[in-house]
This record gives sequence, C-alpha cells and structure tokens, in this order.
Amino acid sequence: MPTTAVFVTNDQPGLPSDRVQRAWYLRLNALHGAKVLADAIRAYHNAVGYTQALRDAELITNETELAMTSTLAEVWKVVVDRLEAHTVAKNA
Repeated sequence: MPTTAVFVTNDQPGLPSDRVQRAWYLRLNALHGAKVLADAIRAYHNAVGYTQALRDAELITNETELAMTSTLAEVWKVVVDRLEAHTVAKNA
C-alpha cells in the first residue's frame, strides 16, 4: 500500500501560529510515511514530545492538546495497521 507525502491538509484547531502548524504536520507526515515499525515508533514519540512541549510552554490549551493527541492516535492506528498488513503479507 503506497503512502502519500501529505496525510492531513486541514488546520489543526488551536495551534498558535503557521510555524507551529507546519511543524506539527511535518511530524504527522513523518509518522504516516514510516516504512518500518522502528521509524513509526520514533516519529510517534517525536510527535508526542512536540505536543507536550507546546503544552508545557503554555502555547496550547488542554482542548488543543486533546485534539492533537486524538489526531496522532488516528494516524498511529492507520500506520500500525498498514505496517502489520505488510508484514503479514510478506511472511505469507
């Protein structure tokens, strides 16, 4: 299953600037484009850390943090399902 370069194109509500928005989407796209589980795990933790850093710096609200975490969980599920399906097909 081919991956696309851009997973999300709509705005993530509550992000304080375009720069923060671009950085967030770079992290989501890195996760979405992961070819192996190790890369997916690394990208996932990078995105979690970015979200926490924004929250610790009080640049986002609790609601925005929840929205970002929900988006990240959705992307994670898609990626893990894709990688597991590829592994099963490869080993069959």
